[in-house]
Amino acid sequence: MVYRETVAGVDISDGGVAVACVVPRRGGGLGVTHAGYADIPGDAKDADVAAIVRSVWKQAAIPTYTVASCLNTGSLLLQYFHYQNLSEDETRSALRLEAEESLQVPAKDLLFDWHGAETGGASSDRAPAREGVLVAAPRAAVDQHRAILASAGLYPVILDVGALAVCNLWMRIDGARLRDEVVFAVNLTRQSAHLVILASDGRVYPRTIVCGSADWGSSIDYLIDNITGQEDYAETKLGLPPVRRILMTGSIPGGGAFLEKIRSRLAHPVEGWTPMAGEHVSVARRASRLKTDPDLARRMTVSLGLALRGFDRDGV
Repeated sequence: MVYRETVAGVDISDGGVAVACVVPRRGGGLGVTHAGYADIPGDAKDADVAAIVRSVWKQAAIPTYTVASCLNTGSLLLQYFHYQNLSEDETRSALRLEAEESLQVPAKDLLFDWHGAETGGASSDRAPAREGVLVAAPRAAVDQHRAILASAGLYPVILDVGALAVCNLWMRIDGARLRDEVVFAVNLTRQSAHLVILASDGRVYPRTIVCGSADWGSSIDYLIDNITGQEDYAETKLGLPPVRRILMTGSIPGGGAFLEKIRSRLAHPVEGWTPMAGEHVSVARRASRLKTDPDLARRMTVSLGLALRGFDRDGV
């Protein structure tokens, strides 16, 4: 019998702290064994955030201090790439240069990685085309996030991206069942939005944008423009299939009224997506409060996807 250490997902956003432990179920779906959430005040310092994380950990009785987390910062770079006939080493060099130029940060002060796939070469003696998503951030932002986790007594083994955590959750719950489906998932926090187009074959196009006003309730035009622009670019420039529906999750200001405003502006069906309360997700009694409150349940989306990192080696 192989022992697998539990990895908790912890999402520290500008609005709150969400933590979860999950167990994948056979045939798809998910079991949530532990979960907790707490708001973060807008003026909270790093020490305050660490204290809130510790409090949530205790209240939710999280059975591990090993975590998968994600970086929520305006300096995070998510950028699509496509290179023809480059080796893996050449691809790494090209992506490092792209990250330096985009963030205007020297290589020594930069951390980067990528999610990519080989898409075939023109002939057997030429390197394959490579496409995917470049992820980069200033080293200082990563160090600050790790310091908060350390102050909270946590040991991070995985640092992910919120948009890709959303991808993994959808792939686990719905992707295997909904063949040829292409959805646009929008996960909102108080001041940011993870926008990700994802297909059941694993191709993704994520972006993260920052709200320029108090909250998304007063920035609907900006959000709509980014959704429609990203969708158009994905179809015309990246060759992704057309989106069939839009899934809204996270911290949705105004709930149903906000969703109605979005529906009135977009051509596709728009749904409120609450994975934690879905029929393919079971929740332990100790965390049932989060399942029955739709607003809280939607705020758990990223943490559930992060918690899957302890199991899904082939995830996005």
